[in-house]
Amino acid sequence: MVLQEWPDAARRCTARSEPDAAGQLLRFDRRYLVMETRLTLRPGQNGTKKLLARFGERLVCVRYLYDPETGTRHKTVELIIDSAPWRPRARRRRRRDDEIVAVRIEWPEVELRDRAKRLGAVWRPAQKLWELPWAMVRRLGIEDRVVDDESASKPPR
Repeated sequence: MVLQEWPDAARRCTARSEPDAAGQLLRFDRRYLVMETRLTLRPGQNGTKKLLARFGERLVCVRYLYDPETGTRHKTVELIIDSAPWRPRARRRRRRDDEIVAVRIEWPEVELRDRAKRLGAVWRPAQKLWELPWAMVRRLGIEDRVVDDESASKPPR
């Protein structure tokens, strides 16, 4: 990474340059970090009509950035420059530590059941499941036994 300085109208700005995949230098100007985005417009809203006519379907949004140091407003556009097929990978749902989850603990697992009770687990006889906070499930190491919402309402056979 190369650090460069160049004069700006009334002050000196520091920018970083680093090569991209094609070996070209990209410049990141520090002054853009202090600007405030006050307005983001979607295509078709007032203030985007001319840009929509110019860029068409590629226009994603128009933003107005305000620079308090120089007292200037900048109008920027976000454009789609490439589209490619993509399939999202399967992800497990993130849980909060205080989220209550249903866990299946089998009848012969007396020691695990007692540990769960000591950590505040509540038995739900209709569903034949134990309920306890996600943090306690992780502490017990039984994340793989969490029952999802659809199967929790159906008791096992």
